Amino acid sequence: LGIFDLLERKLNQMQTTNHYTLLQKLYPSPDEPCVISLNYDLLIDTAMMFYSEQRGDHEGGFPRYCCDIATDFYRVETRRFGTLLKLHGSLNWLHCRTCNRLEIGASESKKFLKVLSRLLGSSAQAALDASYLSQGSLCLTCESELRPLLIAPTHLKDYRNPHLMQVWYEAERVLRDSQRVIF
Repeated sequence: LGIFDLLERKLNQMQTTNHYTLLQKLYPSPDEPCVISLNYDLLIDTAMMFYSEQRGDHEGGFPRYCCDIATDFYRVETRRFGTLLKLHGSLNWLHCRTCNRLEIGASESKKFLKVLSRLLGSSAQAALDASYLSQGSLCLTCESELRPLLIAPTHLKDYRNPHLMQVWYEAERVLRDSQRVIF
């Protein structure tokens, strides 16, 4: 949780311009990005959502995270742009250890919230505030505490979470089927 807190504080100071520029160069229209990330931050998430809005051939949308996110606004909004496979979890993923529900949780990143608000529309701001959960929120299914889903940089990593297993499986498939991989 200390890593989570530190990354949250630093996220507001970071720019996403480099990520956005890289997406533009690697994925010109009509291609959609497919990114595998080892980072939990929201820089690439924000850049992908912003890029999806800026392209004239696409209406914008959330990336496909390839895991079962149960948050209503994510499930209801069917527009997706690109694939983002976050192998070590994400600052904005909250997981219930009791029933395995996964939510997109609140992040202090103003950049992420700004893009998210634009994608959901100005009239959806109240719904966003009501739906967007923060650390310490309770699971809507079983009322257990939701915790950030992060794989910490230690020697004792545990990848048995079913959502992360889905992400890793999809990453393996993407790499196996790809014609070009850029590190």
